[in-house]
Amino acid sequence: MRRIRLSGVLALVVMVSGIVTASALAGGTTATQFSALYYQNDITQLWNCSGVRLAQKNATKDTETCIATGTGTNAYVAGTYKNTYTTSDGCARIANVPGIGTDRRWVSDYELFVNPGGVLRCSIDWKISFAPNGDGSWTVSILAYY
Repeated sequence: MRRIRLSGVLALVVMVSGIVTASALAGGTTATQFSALYYQNDITQLWNCSGVRLAQKNATKDTETCIATGTGTNAYVAGTYKNTYTTSDGCARIANVPGIGTDRRWVSDYELFVNPGGVLRCSIDWKISFAPNGDGSWTVSILAYY
């Protein structure tokens, strides 16, 4: 299941580069930089992403920026989309993300691609923003809490 990380969506992994940097910060927070390159939804949307995971004992936050390219991005609509409801499984969902689909949840690229094999959690709060770059590509920004 792919993360846009999204439920019901198949992602084809092209390449994933692992942890770039991990460091301990004050207050017991660990910061880990990561990157991932994958197809979103289908082979018409290639996402090249980099992000930072801030992990504490009881809270995790991922901040990520992706450059999306391909013909599938033609359906994107500029704007910010935030979760509007939570399902019984505790997953925060967005009713509709143009170009991505309906009833969307977010699963961390870090957990899915960089450090697979553990518990794959859906976000409890997230938002995603789309901005056209003027060359056919889009900048996609994600902020998610777990």
